[in-house]
Amino acid sequence: MRLPGGRIGLALMIAIAALAYSGARGLTASARPATASPNAHVSAAQTHSCSRSGLRVVAQNSRGRVLRGHGYYGCLFSVGRFLDLDGGESVISHVRLRGRFVGLFEYYVGGAPHCEAGLNVAVFDLSRGDAYGLAREIFRDYDPRQPTCPRRDIPAVPTQVVLKENGAIAWIRCTWRAEGSGFGGAPLSCAEQATYEVVKHDARGNRRRGRVLASGPAIDPTSLRLRRGRISWVDGGRTQSARLR
Repeated sequence: MRLPGGRIGLALMIAIAALAYSGARGLTASARPATASPNAHVSAAQTHSCSRSGLRVVAQNSRGRVLRGHGYYGCLFSVGRFLDLDGGESVISHVRLRGRFVGLFEYYVGGAPHCEAGLNVAVFDLSRGDAYGLAREIFRDYDPRQPTCPRRDIPAVPTQVVLKENGAIAWIRCTWRAEGSGFGGAPLSCAEQATYEVVKHDARGNRRRGRVLASGPAIDPTSLRLRRGRISWVDGGRTQSARLR
């Protein structure tokens, strides 16, 4: 559209300034650490095979996605099949998706008289499901130190979780104090003066128990990193590391 006389020059100056600003932003962004876009390398046709009304995407990569509705579901774009990750009865957090594997933390704590409990880090393979539509579970950390009424410390709640593309997983967990006889569904949080543990599970490790690498109150609960097959964390101000196979 042709602008009234006298405004053409102003419009050109604004356009040039906008281009310069966007270019500067591009240079700044290129200097930042790269982060994967939820839709990177994924076509509309692929995502359509793993879309369903009422479900919200919580994690996605080039191979599949994890969705949340009443429960949590995983779906590979190449298959287009929704697999149940929790049965809709657990509280889920720390969802991680790498390759075809999903790692997550789930918990359920019932009230008296039994104080049933389940606090677990689990890994699922989205390429395999059973006749009931459940994703194949390849690892679940069963910690024998479960809650009892009326209170007990439970070193199970993770502060960070990292997952490798082969299904290996590592996490930092802390002590959670469960109080009372009816604490089911209560928010989980780290207790004051908590003891932290760094735990890992290699892809071919024990399917029911992670390996504790470090323990103590001086572990930084937000320091866990995964880089080139190694995990690292900070303990007492010093960086420690181990290979995640």
